[in-house]
Amino acid sequence: MPKLKTIEYTLPAFWASYLINGDESGLEGREALQIEGFLAGEGLLNNCLSCSDDNGDFRKYHDATAYGILACDCLTYTFEVQSCQK
Repeated sequence: MPKLKTIEYTLPAFWASYLINGDESGLEGREALQIEGFLAGEGLLNNCLSCSDDNGDFRKYHDATAYGILACDCLTYTFEVQSCQK
């Protein structure tokens, strides 16, 4: 039976709608490009499986800091990395 392999990232809370639903209506300016840059830089497809359902917490540093996103409220996102046989 295939086993789902996942990885978690701490990312901006305002990315949730785009990553989970593909809805960029709440994003401003180049934010969708920053998300796509993050996904490409981390070698991920837009295959976000879930995000934490709490209110998040404010963080100065998170996994998207290097992609030009400053301090913000963050959630934990789970992405599928690959499927493997086991």
